[in-house]
Amino acid sequence: PYYLNDGLPFVIDNITLIADTQSSGTTTLKTSGDDYATFGTVGSFDLTQQQKNLAGGGYYDSSVAFQLTDSGNNAWRGQALKVTWRPYQ
Repeated sequence: PYYLNDGLPFVIDNITLIADTQSSGTTTLKTSGDDYATFGTVGSFDLTQQQKNLAGGGYYDSSVAFQLTDSGNNAWRGQALKVTWRPYQ
């Protein structure tokens, strides 16, 4: 796995989904900080918006896994998640 902050604790401040804009639908983002054992919901991206952002993302001890679930009835085309994070102080 890839470790942010050299495996030290960190906080995610913002997450942007880079994906096609749709006429309807959302994509739910969940994260896991315990090697995929449990996932918690961070929020849902509105696929009708040009900018698909979620503020906040939580605190993590050393690593994080992301899970995306689409609820729309259109073909889902996502390119990336852009994560803004900072070391935990």
